[in-house]
Amino acid sequence: MKIGILTLPLHTNYGGILQAWALQTVLEDMGHNVCVFGIKPEKSHSQLLMPLVWGKRTLKKMLTKDETPIFAEIRTKKKHSIKFSSIDRFISHRIKTKKIPALSKIKYEDFDTIVVGSDQIWRLEYIDWLWKTKKFEEAFLSFIDENKPKRIAYAASLGVADWNFNKETTSLIAKALNKFQAISVREISAVDILKESTNVNADFVCDPTMLLSAKEYIERLNINPDTNTGIISYILDPNDNTTELIKSVSKAHNAAITEINMPDKNGSYISVEEWVRKIASTKMVVTDSFHGCVFSIIFRKPLIFIGNTSRGNARFDSLIRTFGLHKNMLSDISEFDPSFSYNLPEDIDARIEKLRNYSYSFIKNNLNA
Repeated sequence: MKIGILTLPLHTNYGGILQAWALQTVLEDMGHNVCVFGIKPEKSHSQLLMPLVWGKRTLKKMLTKDETPIFAEIRTKKKHSIKFSSIDRFISHRIKTKKIPALSKIKYEDFDTIVVGSDQIWRLEYIDWLWKTKKFEEAFLSFIDENKPKRIAYAASLGVADWNFNKETTSLIAKALNKFQAISVREISAVDILKESTNVNADFVCDPTMLLSAKEYIERLNINPDTNTGIISYILDPNDNTTELIKSVSKAHNAAITEINMPDKNGSYISVEEWVRKIASTKMVVTDSFHGCVFSIIFRKPLIFIGNTSRGNARFDSLIRTFGLHKNMLSDISEFDPSFSYNLPEDIDARIEKLRNYSYSFIKNNLNA
């Protein structure tokens, strides 16, 4: 079966990249031919007019000694290439991407099934920001009128605990969702939200990254974890609260904490494989990231995570309820207890296995339906 995965466009986000790779890997293991849709923007007027912009800058520099680099865009692109080269390499070598200029430009007739998910593919702000469209219903495949290809939503995420689409868009979304073979979501709250807003039923499943075990990550990514090499932090949005928390954890354990979301001395970020290896090797993880939490769970690492409202707390709420992580989440630095171990619950293996088996069956059964 030929399957296309529609998720958020892949960029410099370790969790977003790994969830796409994991879902692709699981579907390929089932024997399917899989690709992940990515952005290939059509040339805009602004791009075509860049030589004129550069000419104006040259003239301005000659007349006013303006310090703006003439080829600023080229320089920025080059810096980005150096900064994220190892991350881009993972995408190009391990993920089979199919570039499209826009959501509605998907040649759906070339596919037997389109799987929508995961990541926050159904979060209004992200559809706007990453897919560059105001037709939010397109993320729900509204542009496909035919009965084929089959449509399945796997762990599609709203990210937030509210339905933010207007009445007109909601009507279009409901119409599109009714053509899906099956729908599953990554947040427990999203099950009720979809039912109340669009009158469609959805299952709760795990994030695609959790479909693979720790052993599979080590073997497939060819990583060699060290034995308890200190404590790491993975902070997406540093602030006073996260800074104080890291200081407190460091003092309590008398250990330096290594941040893995920072460029090295050469200005480059670590590779995706190294990011996974760091978590697999650490004694403890301190994070404000959903996937930082998820990989701590996968590798059974003691975990402290602090809420991150701007990136969607509904996802954290589902992790807490599903895996019993009530004591691992802090809403404020004052809640940190230096005497507490922050180990994962004793029944974490059984919890993971139960949800993983259910989620795997959801995919397999609906693909074969």
